[in-house]
Amino acid sequence: MTTHAPVSTGLDSCLDLGFTDSGGGEPSLRRELFAALIEVVSGSGQWSEQTAARIRGEGVAWAARGGPVSALRVAVQETTEHILVSGGHAAAGAADGSRDEFARRLADAGRRVARELNRGFFAQPGREAPASVPEPPRPGPSCAPPAYAVMALRAPGRPLGDVEAVARGHGGPETAVLASARGLYVLALAPRPEESLDLANRIHRDLGGTARLAVHWKPYNEVTAGQLLVDDICAVVDALGFGPGVYQLDDVLVEYAAAQTPDIAQRLVGMVQPVLDDRVLRETLSAVISADGDPDLACELLTLRRKFFDRRLRRVEELTGRRVDGPRDLQVLRTAVAVAAIMRQ
Repeated sequence: MTTHAPVSTGLDSCLDLGFTDSGGGEPSLRRELFAALIEVVSGSGQWSEQTAARIRGEGVAWAARGGPVSALRVAVQETTEHILVSGGHAAAGAADGSRDEFARRLADAGRRVARELNRGFFAQPGREAPASVPEPPRPGPSCAPPAYAVMALRAPGRPLGDVEAVARGHGGPETAVLASARGLYVLALAPRPEESLDLANRIHRDLGGTARLAVHWKPYNEVTAGQLLVDDICAVVDALGFGPGVYQLDDVLVEYAAAQTPDIAQRLVGMVQPVLDDRVLRETLSAVISADGDPDLACELLTLRRKFFDRRLRRVEELTGRRVDGPRDLQVLRTAVAVAAIMRQ
């Protein structure tokens, strides 16, 4: 693993520094968080799948012990602050601007560690923890790009080879196309944010049909975070039954913000999970959401008689404590379904 000396100078000695567990998590959890954060921030900005799996495992174990999700947030925050204080001084003395770079990389690492913990904590029983998204290929020094259009591309029914050809045809020869469990990631040069949206729209026009694209613009050193983000956008789009098209963060802003707040995410998922566990009720709620609360339209979507639909709907309302005929409650349920989809990623 390639290291960046100005940032990592002095970090090895920080590993020997103890810190007090103030109740946000057990010492073993703190040690795993500390090791994972150090691995990312003192190296090339990447981490191994083994490390990601260990962090998810800590989230799974914490949930199994009945620990609150808020304690995980505290553990990440306090461990990150400890590393910043311990390692930031060494980084600051190495070169101008090193402390700022160190803090930026540490914050990014903290977000990624928190995401893996959340995924483990909210994992369904018996479900294998998902793999981390692949890292993009690192370009040579002579062609380091300033920024990428990061896209998650889903085109049901189209051969992946055809989809890749369309993406490369619009993105140019330096476009990276990475396979994922659900489709493709496309990483294309895009110096400005507006260029990433234009590129995504051109790709979508060529693909047509049921293709969905999620796109976000990121500087090169934040591409991995961009991949996680477009995956989350796709999860919301799929869960809420959005049609074919190109989607950005602004299209799912409320749902995404709720998923990034662990305490809120836990309450929302807990509210809607009994419905999601029942296929019939899940389909009923999905139809109501797609119909914006219109029961007649929801019945049409389900091809169901009204009396049977009303019976299902009452059960949904009993389990969630929310009335779907009220705009505020329907928005809460919509957000809960989207957050649950993000947590299942």
